[in-house]
Amino acid sequence: MQADWFMYPLLFLSLYFEVFVLLSFLEGWRAPKASHTQDALPSVTVFVPCYNEEHTVARTIDSLLALDYPKELLAVFAINDGSTDGTAAVLARYAGHPQVTVFEKENGGKHTALNLGLAHATTEIVGCLDADSFVAPDALREMARCFADPTVMSATPAIKVHEPKGVVARVQHAEYAMSAFVRRTFAWLEALFITPGPFSLFRREVFLKLGPYRSAYNTEDMEVALRMQREGMRIENVPTAHVFTTAPSTYASLYRQRVRWTYGFLKNARDYRDMFLNPRYGTLGMFILPLGLFTVFPSIFLMAFSVADAAGNAVDAARRISVVGFSAPHFSLDWFYLDTRAIVFLMLAIIVLATVTIAIGRKLMGERHALHPNVVLYLLLYGFMAPFWLARASYNVIASRERTWSSEIDARRKRD
Repeated sequence: MQADWFMYPLLFLSLYFEVFVLLSFLEGWRAPKASHTQDALPSVTVFVPCYNEEHTVARTIDSLLALDYPKELLAVFAINDGSTDGTAAVLARYAGHPQVTVFEKENGGKHTALNLGLAHATTEIVGCLDADSFVAPDALREMARCFADPTVMSATPAIKVHEPKGVVARVQHAEYAMSAFVRRTFAWLEALFITPGPFSLFRREVFLKLGPYRSAYNTEDMEVALRMQREGMRIENVPTAHVFTTAPSTYASLYRQRVRWTYGFLKNARDYRDMFLNPRYGTLGMFILPLGLFTVFPSIFLMAFSVADAAGNAVDAARRISVVGFSAPHFSLDWFYLDTRAIVFLMLAIIVLATVTIAIGRKLMGERHALHPNVVLYLLLYGFMAPFWLARASYNVIASRERTWSSEIDARRKRD
């Protein structure tokens, strides 16, 4: 009870955010959409940066070559960033392919691999596809339509978890559906601040104007999006363009991935702090970025409080048993025993709205059924999983500890 003064505002803020995003989605959905006629498809180069991806990179490249897109307008740059496994041998199979160019370089991090691709690209559109992801055949055509609008400078897809197996992957399966809903809504609000590695596309002029990718704490996809938003460049979302990614299958690998993501967000937030609470950046600056930063630390507190509260209840139960002995708990369906505290209704409302947003996200991604059993796993487990990586990332920021792209991939390969 002593923490209610802290929990009530946090739960109310969470509920407010869910209502805000849902109403913004409905408003964007009803708004008339501008139509742009595309006279011709743009030329596209897709970069595939690789580090120790011998088991997945062939499928990634093959999915690009199978795209329903004119072959003369599509080039693939496979960039081996100093892999120490059999990645080079896999890429050698594509030597001489008219659409594929293979680059070999010393290990320098993902951003250096992408910049090597930028240095050689001449097409109107450039993009990245992570070497553990693959695209649906119509994904590029769906995204290319965006660029008929001259104000669109970047486009992001809908990302799906490929064949989720195990509890951890199934939780992410539902999480990615919610992300599809949020990303679509943020695009309408002109508040997207991430261009994900799995198949985000850009007009090449973005990099000619803003400069190349930066290391950005191994979250270059976030940094370049923030740089674009700072310059007023529009980022669109295409939920009908489907990209499949291999999600971490164990909590250890998911934990490492999310520590990196959260660490990158916190460090980029510091670098782009001038955008926070700045009305020049609209909803992004006044609401989305500040809320994202604010919720990191309260989430850690709520988890710590829940654990402490559960431990306290367990101690009280043990003491009671030691005094009066064990007795089976009494259950009754009488309305008298219903917990009617406001905090219970707040939590129920948050759960219901979270379920609604996941259902909408699934429909946006073309799923046949709005709901899926994995939603239950997400609602039950995600709130207990996330605070651990939020806490570790916060500690890493304070202690200035950073993992490299290559070290994370090596660790993931050993675990998975």
